[in-house]
Amino acid sequence: NRIGDLSIYDGEMWHGISAGSTNAQCGKYPLDYVSCAAAKDKKGHFFAASYGGGVFEYENYKAIKNYNPDNSTLKSENAKAPDKYTRTEGAMVDDEGNLWVLNTGDEAFPINIMTPQKQWAGLNLYNAANRQKVSFVTPWEIIVDKRDSQYKWFVDQRGVMVYLLHDGGTPTNSADDYCYGRREFYDQDGLQIAPSAIYCMAQDNDGDMWIG
Repeated sequence: NRIGDLSIYDGEMWHGISAGSTNAQCGKYPLDYVSCAAAKDKKGHFFAASYGGGVFEYENYKAIKNYNPDNSTLKSENAKAPDKYTRTEGAMVDDEGNLWVLNTGDEAFPINIMTPQKQWAGLNLYNAANRQKVSFVTPWEIIVDKRDSQYKWFVDQRGVMVYLLHDGGTPTNSADDYCYGRREFYDQDGLQIAPSAIYCMAQDNDGDMWIG
């Protein structure tokens, strides 16, 4: 784990946020930032997911809160060292202001959502392809489908899986969710493609998904 600084561009100027200032403001050093998501209410309010230290919340470019197993639905892969093993990724804020974040580990909720009222919900997901519980090895970011925002795409890089989730229009309730994951694909000639790792994904303007 490496302690990290942040550099945020607001459209006009850069804001530098040191690891030391984050620790001074919320009592926790950030480890391995992997993604950021801007809140919908005001400039300078955002969330940073770290691969070890949980999620950090900032207002006016200053840290105000660290979310970890003690105060959220996030879980650590090592209960004895939550400051180093609360591994999160894919921070995303939806149009309703809900923060979405992915969490690694067999015992973790793969998707965790914090509402604008600071209420957390941990969602268990089951892959419709094999009915197995979804857990992440190394997740990547969440992509909201341009055609229908109730669909979310995400990948497990070293778990080698592409997932599509339909949240049923109720993000914090998994009872009406549908999740489908697959790791093998077929090309235009019908030949099977089985990647050894999946590192990225993007959706083009036609709605097609591209997987790296």
